[in-house]
Amino acid sequence: MKLIIERFDAREWSDEQVEELFGEGFPEFIGADRLVEQYIGRVREWFAELDLVLVDERGVPVAAGPGP
Repeated sequence: MKLIIERFDAREWSDEQVEELFGEGFPEFIGADRLVEQYIGRVREWFAELDLVLVDERGVPVAAGPGP
């Protein structure tokens, strides 16, 4: 199986694909910050260059996480 690492913002992902990758959400301690509600929705927009996606040979995302 050939796997490729891409920046998350390198292409458009369907809502279904994004939900599958990020559906578990952030670790519990993130929600303890009272400012999270105000900014959490903007994380992927502001820091897209820091998110990486692992895709298989068909271009289907199989994993995602923070970059270096």
